[in-house]
Amino acid sequence: MSPIPPRIPCRLLILLLCAWAQLCSVGVPELDLQQLVSSSDIIATGHIVNMRSLVDSTVNLSGHQIPARVFGAVLAIDQILKGNPPE
Repeated sequence: MSPIPPRIPCRLLILLLCAWAQLCSVGVPELDLQQLVSSSDIIATGHIVNMRSLVDSTVNLSGHQIPARVFGAVLAIDQILKGNPPE
């Protein structure tokens, strides 16, 4: 019978996993809500009626190319909060 390898302490394993995740992660820029509201032509509440995948793409975040997918959606608008939708 072969000897059982010594166990890695759980805390050390968690620390190593967290360090590895930090090294592999890419920061996502913060959104400025005031800037988004002031630069928006239309703001509405509603829900998605239909959605489909259109094309695979990439997004450049802090110099890293991140795989992405572009979706198209049909929205049912419940309320207009800012602006006038096109007819």
